[in-house]
Amino acid sequence: MSVDNEYDHIANIADEISVDPSPQAWKKLERRLANSKSLSSKRKSTTYKFIFSVAAVFFLLLMSTIFIQKESSHFDKINKGKIASWEDLNTDQAYFYSFDQIRSLHNVSYPVE
Repeated sequence: MSVDNEYDHIANIADEISVDPSPQAWKKLERRLANSKSLSSKRKSTTYKFIFSVAAVFFLLLMSTIFIQKESSHFDKINKGKIASWEDLNTDQAYFYSFDQIRSLHNVSYPVE
């Protein structure tokens, strides 16, 4: 018997074999199909959650970038001048703890437009 004949003989025997599943197997299969439908809806909702989460992260990055750009633009408005050391100021330390002096320093740092 040649290899081709043996293959054909095994293929014919395999075609004749028929296995009927039990009724319990059908019920089990139906339950799995029902669960797979609910899983697909859960997957869709998790996909939407993921997409919205990524969009929220990009939105926060955009807003933080805009905020940083806006706040860093104030540095251009600061009056630039000579940096003095404490000894050159001819004032005592209480001068810098005065609320009026703090307001005037703030107005110099952040001028009103």
